[in-house]
Amino acid sequence: ALNLISRNLKSFRKRKCTCVITPHLGEMARLCGEDINIVARSRIGYTRKFSERFDVSMVVKSDVSLIALKDQGRGQRLYINTAGNSGLATAGSGDVLAGVIASLIAQGNDPDTSLMYGVMVHGRAAEKFAQDGDSRRKMMAGDIIDNLF
Repeated sequence: ALNLISRNLKSFRKRKCTCVITPHLGEMARLCGEDINIVARSRIGYTRKFSERFDVSMVVKSDVSLIALKDQGRGQRLYINTAGNSGLATAGSGDVLAGVIASLIAQGNDPDTSLMYGVMVHGRAAEKFAQDGDSRRKMMAGDIIDNLF
C-alpha cells in the first residue's frame, strides 16, 4: 500500500482519517521520492519532514527505528526505538507490527499510544525469541507472534 501511496501523495495528503504508517527505509525513500542511501543518512530529517507535511504518525523501520508522532497541540515528538534485533528483517515482520498496532487501536487506545507500544512490544518479542545470532537468522514472522505476550 505504501508503494501505491508514494505514486499519489496528493490523495494521501487530502485523506480525512487519522492514519499510522510503518515504512521501512526503502518504502520511506519511495514516499520521499529520494534515493535510499540519502534517506538512510538523514533519517531523522526525512522522518520529521514527512510526518509534519502529511500530518501522520509513523515509524520508519530499520536497525534503529524512528517514531514520529504528529502534532496534537503538543508539538511533534520524535523517539528512537532500540528494542528488537536483526531477526526483525524477515518477511512478514512488518505485517506483524501493523497487526499489533491495529489491535491496540481496536482496543480503544489512541493511535499514537498504539504506535509507541506496538513498536516496543514487537521489538521485545524479537528479543525474547532470539537470544543468539543463530536464532535471529532463523526468525520467522510466526516466531514474533508466538513471543508477543
